Amino acid sequence: MMKKYLLTSIALLSVFGLFAQNHDGHEKCGANIELERQLLDPENRASYDAFQEAVQRYTSNPNVAVERAANGKRIIPVVFHVLHEGGNENIGLNKIQQQMDVLNEDYSRLNPDTVNTPERFYGDTEYTHFVFNSDSIATFIDDSAYILLHNLSGESFAFHFSNGTTTFSDSLAGDFDNVVEVTFTISADTAAIATAFTNAVNAQSGLSATYVNDGEHRVEVMTAGLGYVDDGFLARLWNITSNIAQQGSYIPADSEVEFRLATKDPMGNCTDGVVRVFTSKTRSANDRTGFKAVSYWNAYSYLNVWTVANIGLESNAGGTILGYAQFPATGPLSTDGITVLASNINTRTNGGRTATHEVGHWLSLIHMWGDAECGSDNVFDTPTAQNPNFGICGNVGSPLHTQPYNAGVCDPDNADGEMFNNYMDYSTDFCMNMFTLGQKARMDFTFYGDETDPGYRAYLISQENLELTGTADPYTTSDCAPITGFHFDQGSDYATQKMICVGENVDFEEDSYNGDVDSYAWTFEGGNPSTDDSANPNNIEYNTPGRYDVSLEVSNAIGSSAETANDMIIVSPTSAQFQSSWGYVDSFWDEQAFLDDYIIFNQDDTEYKWEFFKGENGGATGWESVRMFNYYNGASEIDELVSPSYDLSGLDNPTLKFRYSGASVNNEPDDELRIMLSDDCGESWQTRETLTGFELANAGLVTDSYRPNLNSTWTDISVGLGSFDDEPNVRVKFRWVSGGRSNNFYIDDVTLAASPLGMEDLERQLDLSIAPNPTTDLTTLTMNLQDAANIQMEVVDVLGRDARVILSREMSNGTHKLDIDMSSYADGVYYLRILVDSDLVVKKIVKN
Repeated sequence: MMKKYLLTSIALLSVFGLFAQNHDGHEKCGANIELERQLLDPENRASYDAFQEAVQRYTSNPNVAVERAANGKRIIPVVFHVLHEGGNENIGLNKIQQQMDVLNEDYSRLNPDTVNTPERFYGDTEYTHFVFNSDSIATFIDDSAYILLHNLSGESFAFHFSNGTTTFSDSLAGDFDNVVEVTFTISADTAAIATAFTNAVNAQSGLSATYVNDGEHRVEVMTAGLGYVDDGFLARLWNITSNIAQQGSYIPADSEVEFRLATKDPMGNCTDGVVRVFTSKTRSANDRTGFKAVSYWNAYSYLNVWTVANIGLESNAGGTILGYAQFPATGPLSTDGITVLASNINTRTNGGRTATHEVGHWLSLIHMWGDAECGSDNVFDTPTAQNPNFGICGNVGSPLHTQPYNAGVCDPDNADGEMFNNYMDYSTDFCMNMFTLGQKARMDFTFYGDETDPGYRAYLISQENLELTGTADPYTTSDCAPITGFHFDQGSDYATQKMICVGENVDFEEDSYNGDVDSYAWTFEGGNPSTDDSANPNNIEYNTPGRYDVSLEVSNAIGSSAETANDMIIVSPTSAQFQSSWGYVDSFWDEQAFLDDYIIFNQDDTEYKWEFFKGENGGATGWESVRMFNYYNGASEIDELVSPSYDLSGLDNPTLKFRYSGASVNNEPDDELRIMLSDDCGESWQTRETLTGFELANAGLVTDSYRPNLNSTWTDISVGLGSFDDEPNVRVKFRWVSGGRSNNFYIDDVTLAASPLGMEDLERQLDLSIAPNPTTDLTTLTMNLQDAANIQMEVVDVLGRDARVILSREMSNGTHKLDIDMSSYADGVYYLRILVDSDLVVKKIVKN
């Protein structure tokens, strides 16, 4: 027995139900997870509810629910957006074409493994679909009215009403109180069809039927005095339809859908239907990361298929998400489409049916188990399933199920078991092989709608759109001009700019697309050689410090394209930018010095990045600091701040220290800060410390864009340098990965020194003060030494380069005062660096 339709309210709640994890660690589909997030928006919820109510109303109507489309194949223009970091996720066109073959075969039921569909899911001639084409029984007596039937092979038959002597006679009306004769068109299946109709009539109270095979194959229906104008007779005819169409057997369906790669892009240019983008957003992809905005074509005209390295949806059951889709009428068009792991864009037995499953959601199909234990997918000809089925193919040693699986678990009257082989289950690809006619009915509504609701994807399959996307008949593909893409050979972390030392080499790789490339023309500013014509040039040497562009032009007989990556290669000298036996401190008091000395990597090229910040009480010591402008950042955005290079060889066991202040916009901060070091000019990096979540939100919950104030919390942190403590050329990198749920983050007082104490602790112990400050000439330093110590003092400019030693001697314990003459200094900002034995403290002096 088939499942009944649930009320709309129940069906909508089911998307938040139970989940089960695959035996191999895969949850498979994340469409319901993304749907749950989207439905938190009241506007999305209202749109989705209205659509579900409309599709349920349509599929519940026996007049249309099983009606075969008379329009032939519905053609869907497709574009693949391949998001990659230069690895295996940059799948080739051959993989995409294999996936297109799988989609077209599965949705047309031309897949060769239809032979694996268990016989109990095929139905037989006893279960035939009757559809009436009129709401008025009186219209069945004229030439325009009939009962339309489809058999399992898709053949159509007309059931004409007759008074026993003349078909379509007006005199039939007078005979309705007694007998209605239905004459069947002659075909090979006529006897079986007539028998099925007879049985269906006899199942209705108040009606009885006899099949008369006198060469005309007719059925005499006794109306028991109902009268042809009586609504009771019409109601019983509808019941016949319901009994056979909705409570009958399972009908494997040709969904009458064809997928074609677009040959015209949104601007009308030639395309092979594939876009490739080098981006870190291929990792942890979900709608909150904004990965779809990296490459998107209007979903009104194209089915967008995004392929990514991995998916970052948060699964209730754990495991790997293989793909997800956006249901019709949920979310904006800018995120509409399906997302699939690049590794699952493949043949039917190697992951290719992930796309088949996700396109099903995109066409409004629900999971077989309704995303709840024994839930409903609101399809009339699929059996109720208890939970998702993983790897259900074999049964007691058989290669495929010959016996029902989970029969009667959710429905005691269902002896056929669960339809584990349906594309909307979680079975392995090898097990899947069918959609049903009821599922096709949901697809039909998604395309066409009905008299009250327009089809959600009607324009997509319209002739106008097929012409605009280059997918109309006769469908042909042609060669296109290539589009340039390239990157340098990646290390352990994604990057769009490469740092190296003078004299080192860089390898490059092309990832052009849209057409075969006949020639390559590389230009390497500052490189040796400066040009190259190979696809993937290696060992390009850079011998002069600086920042250099890289360009590539690709061509074929159709045309060419060129691209330049500005400052792609950053070449540093092998000697450090700063040398000191005291250590190093930066309180970011000078913006130009920050811009000159620090390197900002803004991978997503937005305004939300590391930047110099100045505002009242905006720093731990003063108004200045460095801000990670994160308030508007998307999830998984990567931003990096790289320090100038320091010589640590003269310091005894130095430690990296800094102060930070950050906030969260809610109670789930999920940002990450990695502190990394490099001793090879930034070519490779080692992570020394990682801070995450609440560790970074020490200023608490702030719903607006966070700015420090007088009462803000600044936290000191120390990071051991390990093997870097004696290196002559060291850089520090602050690598920020936005979680999309936090706020701005500030850093101040970055120190590299042989100091076991933080500056704040040392300053407090010394009871240190400088006054007046600002000063025009003399200022007085006061400090209290608890013990005798070796004291060294020097004044340096904001660049740390013009150092003047003002004291270097042993001092006794007690209070000391020292006048510092600033009269010979130019107006500006200076640092007073004080070394107390091995502890360092820095104070700012302003000369007016």
